[in-house]
Amino acid sequence: MGIPRMRIATDVLAEIKALDPDTRITLHYIRSIINQGKVPVRKAGTKKLVDLDKVLEYLARGDEDEKTPTGGIRLMSAPAPNAKNAAYTSSAAARVCWTTSGGGARSGLHTGCWRTLGGDGCRRDN
Repeated sequence: MGIPRMRIATDVLAEIKALDPDTRITLHYIRSIINQGKVPVRKAGTKKLVDLDKVLEYLARGDEDEKTPTGGIRLMSAPAPNAKNAAYTSSAAARVCWTTSGGGARSGLHTGCWRTLGGDGCRRDN
């Protein structure tokens, strides 16, 4: 086994560009895979050294986490029913109501209410 070719991010990018002058890999991407721990890092003072061969291996292999979709809406589990309302639902309408009683600053939409829209108003404790 030879000596590992330890490099900082800028040197890793220079080596990649020497191998492929038309590469689209950026310094930002190299630094992000280093900071995310996707390749082993050895700190030397304030510098983060990585094995060039491990970075090239990572780039060739790809990342299994990148295959999972990101963004969008994810499904969340509904909270447990509370003691006040046995017919609690997880829909957004069940968690938002229009406060009709009280007037003034107390009137308006609020979240966390156990009454549903279209009901007889909010009955939360004042």
